[in-house]
Amino acid sequence: MLSPYNPEVVTDLLNLTDDNYVCKCSHELKEHDDSGRCEIPECYCKAKNKVRRQLYGLGIASKRYTLLEKVFNDKGKLVNIKIINPKGHGIGYLYPPKDNPKGWKKDAPVWVYEMWDYIARGFLGLERTQPAWTSLPQMMRFSVSTWNVLKMLGMCDGIRPHNFMFMVMTDHFQSFIVDYDGKPQNKPMVIVPLASKQNQWGTLEGIDIRNRDHRERYKHYRMDHPDFLPLTYGHMIERLHPSPRSQEPWAG
Repeated sequence: MLSPYNPEVVTDLLNLTDDNYVCKCSHELKEHDDSGRCEIPECYCKAKNKVRRQLYGLGIASKRYTLLEKVFNDKGKLVNIKIINPKGHGIGYLYPPKDNPKGWKKDAPVWVYEMWDYIARGFLGLERTQPAWTSLPQMMRFSVSTWNVLKMLGMCDGIRPHNFMFMVMTDHFQSFIVDYDGKPQNKPMVIVPLASKQNQWGTLEGIDIRNRDHRERYKHYRMDHPDFLPLTYGHMIERLHPSPRSQEPWAG
């Protein structure tokens, strides 16, 4: 491990947290209530006896990493992993492509766990399956909360103060079968109605608030139109995926 400190002064660069320990029932300490009782159904253990476990880390950038636990078979071969406390820094602006299951109490949403599980398995050479939500378009929820936001939206019909809407994440060179002469101010910005049910996203219709035709009408886009290719959550994973040549897991 690279350390900028004098090893005689700073002997341990990494510190231990609750993530480094599990209860003797093998459940996370965060899965116990304030009294120490395990909240997992049919488990009546209390977190009095903590057991330290070996954790590894996979990092892409500062605040963009996950801890993980490796599972080996009786021959010492890596067969599985368990994602521990993944970080979603830099992607928190996106609307969750999958709802948390009932009773979910972990800090990060379930889709962030699934995202890191997919990335880590690819890095470690384990069999993996792409999450079903990766084909969904990236959506950013916002509200028309100020005059500047309303002005930015061009005072479009149907947009009212305090409305919640989605901004579709797009790429100038990939998402549109049209040439907007490369000017940043003309980059299409597609706004669609808010829909909390992810299975409805494919049928939404929105408008490009930055470009109009010769009759001053806004360009309309349907999410399922073949000429409109929004960025998906799969594109996000591709951009986050670390290169094995430059990233190495650390142990702690």
